Amino acid sequence: MKRILCFGDSNTYGHNPVDGSRLDMRWTRYVSDMLGNGFEIIEEGLCGRTTIFPTNGVVDGWEGSTLLKPVISTHKPYDLLIIMLGTNDLLLSTNADTTDSARGLETLINIAQSTYNSKILVISPILISDAVKNHEYFRQVYGMTRGQKLSKGFKKAYEPIAKKYGCAFLNAADYAKASDLDGVHMDSENHKKLADAIYKKVKEIL
Repeated sequence: MKRILCFGDSNTYGHNPVDGSRLDMRWTRYVSDMLGNGFEIIEEGLCGRTTIFPTNGVVDGWEGSTLLKPVISTHKPYDLLIIMLGTNDLLLSTNADTTDSARGLETLINIAQSTYNSKILVISPILISDAVKNHEYFRQVYGMTRGQKLSKGFKKAYEPIAKKYGCAFLNAADYAKASDLDGVHMDSENHKKLADAIYKKVKEIL
């Protein structure tokens, strides 16, 4: 049995952009279905999770750097750790950009590699889209244009970090996009598109 630990934020949890509920079909479940028998997907998606940054009141205590080691210790042994984080690093309250987020990613990789020896797949997040302007809450927490402009830098910031530490890399924005309803979260169709790409990458790695 190959076990895959998926450590992410609301786009791993499966936040539904329609009503904030949890999507039944999210990328983790699509990948599980595609991999079939012999694989176990462990879902560790948390809405609001950052890499290393406190969000100063948006959510409290949900930094990935605080939570990753306990999560690893809970679920080991596993064969692959997937890390897809960074969108919440761009909240106005953190005052971070994708260069800072890459530093957060590096911290997470160091924690992971020093806690348990497994392969790691780094996924840079989807882009925040212009539709965030039309969503009252997300416009307030990401800014009218700041979030979408900064999110374009994820791939450039993350790919060298993944390479430096011998991790596999995938750019989610090459395959999926945020819903037009909130500009931040994928709908089920885009979860499926991302899952197709992740499935192929997982088969390469394992």
